[in-house]
Parts: sequence; C-alpha cells; structure tokens
Amino acid sequence: MRLFIGLLLLLIGAAFLIAGIVMGLEPLISLYRGALNNPLGQPGSVEQDTSHAMFHGLAIGAVGILPFLIGSALVKVSLFQKLRQKRARSRMS
Repeated sequence: MRLFIGLLLLLIGAAFLIAGIVMGLEPLISLYRGALNNPLGQPGSVEQDTSHAMFHGLAIGAVGILPFLIGSALVKVSLFQKLRQKRARSRMS
C-alpha cells in the first residue's frame, strides 16, 4: 500500500513539475521567437510580461515539489523494506 501511495504521489508531483517547466519555458521561447522574427517590433513591456508568465509557471511547478519528494521517500522506504524482507527470508532458508 505504501508503494502504491508513493508511486501515486511521485507521478502527481512529477506531472506538476513538468507542467511548471513547460509553462515557464514557453513564454521565454515565444519571446526569443518574436525577437528573431521582428527584432525592432517588440514593445517595451514584453520582457516584464514574459517574466510574470515565467513566475506563474514556477508557482505551478513549486506545487509539485512536496508530493514528488514525499512520494520518492515512500517508494525508497517501501523498496528497501521489501529488499530487507527478502534477505531475511533467504537467510532463514
């Protein structure tokens, strides 16, 4: 049960982290794409808007840190316990 909950939290946290990374990098990519297409046609506030959009993606990614860490700890603990149980069984035999 602990392994299932750990994997679930790990996947949920990873999904939020990946979504935050994608949402954070997408405005930066569009800023550079716009600068390459029309270098002098960029309004002055584009950098400010890009930074705000990147922080929005950062906030979404930050939500996934805690479930990811808890999930990875639960998975490690449950896997080490299973390994220890298998070792104990093999020693008894």
